[in-house]
Amino acid sequence: MLIGLIHPMINIVYLLEES
Repeated sequence: MLIGLIHPMINIVYLLEES
């Protein structure tokens, strides 16, 4: 359940860091 909320958050942060 927690991973479900953390996964998308990390995904967004990763995309922002990549830019």
